[in-house]
Amino acid sequence: MDKITLTDIQAYGYHGVYPEENEKGQEYRITLTLSLDTTKARASDDLEDTVDYASVIDHIVSEVQNTQFKLLERLGEHLVTHLFNNFTAIQALELNLIKPQPPHPVHVWHATTLTLERTRL
Repeated sequence: MDKITLTDIQAYGYHGVYPEENEKGQEYRITLTLSLDTTKARASDDLEDTVDYASVIDHIVSEVQNTQFKLLERLGEHLVTHLFNNFTAIQALELNLIKPQPPHPVHVWHATTLTLERTRL
């Protein structure tokens, strides 16, 4: 199995439990590792024989911007499902979804990261 990693994709979204998260929004960062068979693409040197990762990034950014969930877990699962539904060459993936400086009324920390690993069923 071969892997393509897309590192530090940036997207602005309105996800969270607190009202200010839904009103003001914030930047999210995504690192995505796609597992797929690149045998045909390595031989043909043709984009049609692999995953167009620019298109993957477009989909990720659009979904973060145009959906709204309370939980990071729900957003992450939505992204995974969307990728499997739209990119059949992806056999497995690891998604790291980072919410930098999440707002909290008491505590301060640098970021929260959710990691999801899935294999196509």
